[in-house]
Amino acid sequence: MMRNNPHARQFSVRGFIALCWFIYFASYLTRQNYAAALTPMLADFQFPKPLLSMAATGSSITYGIGQLLCGLALRKISAKQMMLTGLSVSAVCNWMIALLGTFLPLPQIPYAFLGVWCVNGFAQAMLWPSLLQTMAQQLNNEDYKRACVHVTVASSFATVFVYLLVPFTIQVGNWRWAFPICAGLSLVVILFAAFLLPNTAARNENPIAPSDAKPIPMRRMLFGIGLLPLLLGVVLHGILRDGVSTWMPVLIAESFPAFSQAKSVLTAAILPLFAALSIQIAGRIGRKIHHETRTAALFFAIAFLCAAVLPFAVNRSVAANIILMALITSCMHGVNLMIICQLPARFAAHNSMGFAAGVINACTYVGSAVSIFGIAWTADRFGWKVTAVIWTCIALAGTIIFLLSVGKINNFLQLQNKSHISA
Repeated sequence: MMRNNPHARQFSVRGFIALCWFIYFASYLTRQNYAAALTPMLADFQFPKPLLSMAATGSSITYGIGQLLCGLALRKISAKQMMLTGLSVSAVCNWMIALLGTFLPLPQIPYAFLGVWCVNGFAQAMLWPSLLQTMAQQLNNEDYKRACVHVTVASSFATVFVYLLVPFTIQVGNWRWAFPICAGLSLVVILFAAFLLPNTAARNENPIAPSDAKPIPMRRMLFGIGLLPLLLGVVLHGILRDGVSTWMPVLIAESFPAFSQAKSVLTAAILPLFAALSIQIAGRIGRKIHHETRTAALFFAIAFLCAAVLPFAVNRSVAANIILMALITSCMHGVNLMIICQLPARFAAHNSMGFAAGVINACTYVGSAVSIFGIAWTADRFGWKVTAVIWTCIALAGTIIFLLSVGKINNFLQLQNKSHISA
C-alpha cells in the first residue's frame, strides 16, 4: 500500500522518524542527568570533583567499549532487541542512583555511583549503532539524512530538559528526583517502541543498508580507507563536546560566586539550544559541501577561534563565558552530525555501518572519559584559565587532523562512485 500511495508512505516515514526521535531523546535523558546534577551533588556530598566525576568517566569508558562490541554484534543481533534492552537497563540504573544516593553511607556513595553508571554506559552503547542501522534499513538516502538531523536534535532537547529539571528538583525538593523522573519517561518510550518499532522489513524499496551486502574487513576500514587517523580527531571532538558541557556549570559557579547552584546549572540549558541550531546549520552546510570530513574541519576551525578568546573571558564576564562555551559545544555538535551520524552511512552499502558507527562513536566517548576526569584535575590544580588554553589547543589539533584526513576519505568516496555504490 505504501508503494502505491506516496502520501501514506510519507506519513509512515514521518512517524518512524518521530519514534526514533523519542528513542534518542529518552537515551539522553537517562545519560545526561548525571552531568546536569553534578553541581548540586558536589555541594551536597562535599566530595572532591575528581571523586564524584569518576562515575561519568567510567560511564564514558564502558560506553566506548560497548560501542565497539555492539557495533560488531549488530551483524547477528536484532537492532530492535538491542535498543529495547539498552533503554530498559538504563532506566533501572537511573532508579538505583536515586536510591543509593539516599540510603548508602556517605563514603560508599562515589564508588556505588561509579559501578551503576558504568553499567548505564554499556546499556547506552546499545542504542546508537542499532538506531542508525534501523534507520538505514528503513529509509532511503534522502530520508536518512533528514532523519539524522531531526534525531540528533533530540539530544539537544533532552539536554535542555534535564538542565531545567535539575534546578526545578533543587527548588521543590532534592536533585535525586531527576533520576526516577527520567527513568519513568524512558519507560513510556520503551512501551511505544516495543509495539511500534519495525524489525527488519524495510519501509522503502530502496533502503541504504541492503541486508545481503558483504561486510568490509575491519583492517581495511581502519587502515585502507583511513578511519584510523580520523578517529584521533573524533577523540578530540569528544573532549570538547562533553568536557565543556559537563563542567560549564561548575566553571560558572566557581568563577562567579554570586551565582547560586540552581542558576549555574540553569546556564547550561543554553548549550543544547545553540547545539540544536548548529545541527540544522551543519546539515545545510553539509549538503552544499557534500563531504563530511571537510565540513567537520570547518566546524573545528570555528571552535578554535572561539576557544582562543575564552581564556581572556574567565572571571570577567558571565555572558561572554556562556556564549563562547555555547559556540564551542555547538561546533562540536556540527562535527558530531557529520562524522558520527552521516559518515557511517557511507559504509551502509557494505553492511559495515554498525561497526563504523560503533567505532567512531566509541572514540567520541574515549574523549569524553578523558575530558570529564582530566578537566576536573586540571581545573583543581591550575584553574579555569589554563583549562581554557588547553581547550584552544585541542580545537586547533582537531582542525589539522580532519584537514589531513580529507585525502584518504576522498579516495574511498571516489571508489564508491566508480563502483556506483549509493552513499
